[in-house]
Amino acid sequence: TINILNIYAPNNASEHKNFWETIQTKWSDQHAGTIDFMMGDFNITEEPIDRAPTRYDNETAIEALRDSRSALNIHDLWRIENPHQRMFTFNSNRNTLSRLDRIYTSERHSESMLNWDSQISPIPTDHHIVSVRFAPPGLPHIGKGRWSWPIGIMTDETLIKRIIKLGIEHQERIEGINERNDTSNPQQTWSELKQK
Repeated sequence: TINILNIYAPNNASEHKNFWETIQTKWSDQHAGTIDFMMGDFNITEEPIDRAPTRYDNETAIEALRDSRSALNIHDLWRIENPHQRMFTFNSNRNTLSRLDRIYTSERHSESMLNWDSQISPIPTDHHIVSVRFAPPGLPHIGKGRWSWPIGIMTDETLIKRIIKLGIEHQERIEGINERNDTSNPQQTWSELKQK
């Protein structure tokens, strides 16, 4: 089981202390176990580097978030791995940038997180989407995935005509099967077509 806590923190910094205390209480009351990921729009930044122009956010709000993170034992792994890098997720109408949207992780997952990114959302919003690949050890190997046609050959007229011809021939063979057995059946015929 992976426990994810999705956050939409208040815009008003004076509401953060109560908000984070409520989050801790409700999580504890639910006996939901340890948090693996806490993600969302936090509406504050913890470090001045996460704003442009650089500035500190409301100290009480930052302290409330940090107290909750400490109690929930989750970390800003992206910031730990990128102490001097900037990645903004919000552009205000006052021409300021900030990293309001984040993914916090449990320390036990620190070796399993890779390919952090922030991109424009396909859903209309004024925030960017933050993403990370979670690849914990011990997951089953899936393989290369489902086979698909290379897009470049989809317009090859000669190939398309050959496939249609072979398909019609095999369909006629299937329709001509009078008695089904191990070597003469629709599944075997379609299998042979796939091998051509």
